[in-house]
Amino acid sequence: MVDRFISSHVSRALEVAYAHRIQMLDRFLRKDFSMRPFLLMLLILAAFVAPARSQTDFLQREAPTLFPLYRLDTLPTLRQSIKVGSISSYDRTGGNDDGFSGKYSFIRKEEGGLVIADLKGPGVITRIWTPTPRPIDAMVEFYFDGETSPRIRVKFIDLFSGRHFPFLSPLSGSGAGGFYTYVPLPYKQSCKILVKADRVNFYQINYATYPNRRVESYTTSRTSELKEDLEKVGTLFALSGQDISSYTISDSSKLQRRAFNGQIRPGRATTIFETKKWQNSCTENRSGLCICK
Repeated sequence: MVDRFISSHVSRALEVAYAHRIQMLDRFLRKDFSMRPFLLMLLILAAFVAPARSQTDFLQREAPTLFPLYRLDTLPTLRQSIKVGSISSYDRTGGNDDGFSGKYSFIRKEEGGLVIADLKGPGVITRIWTPTPRPIDAMVEFYFDGETSPRIRVKFIDLFSGRHFPFLSPLSGSGAGGFYTYVPLPYKQSCKILVKADRVNFYQINYATYPNRRVESYTTSRTSELKEDLEKVGTLFALSGQDISSYTISDSSKLQRRAFNGQIRPGRATTIFETKKWQNSCTENRSGLCICK
């Protein structure tokens, strides 16, 4: 969520962070799959804002969506949330039973299943992870705002198959680190997740809360908009090793390119870009990170 653009006295520091995030994204797009789960979590947690097609709309809309995952120019902005948290199957005694027995893998039992999360809004679920999506045929139900019928009902394994809407690839999948989905699930008042099974093992659920913001709960009435955003994210992530500079500017900006051909000597800084308009210069150090000062 965004209240305003970053103030001038912190903007330069965030430009460095922005450059670092772009560098990490480039690693991902070059098929460094070890970075994928970390990068997705970083982008989503750090960049939840509303859908928009212009910078003005970007600042005014409030419901969290996938928008910042394909509009990288919105990354160096100040976003506010009151709380970022996680619910998991960790051993409450400090031991190592973090899901092995299933003793701590639920909040409470209800008729027909186990409640693994019961969050109060307004907020958004940003990540669901498990190394053991079992029972694979168990149904997972998402109840929003105290409703008695689930708005989402899906098999446990289909949260991560990448083929079941809205949990589509590339935001849902699996790898060496386990099974994950980063599809945002906003909730206005509350969100309860019920697994229709007698036992669940390991899991983590990450979320953020925005008590002073207007957040509308997930609804099937916005299916077409969500599909459009998922397609744009997929298009960007598929650009392995290609130029992604057009994704780092706003829709109304004009992209200009300047080439640098020189040598960066150890222990010295070299100016690779300079503009009088913003009275900033950009140098690159030995690690390849572009630093504005």
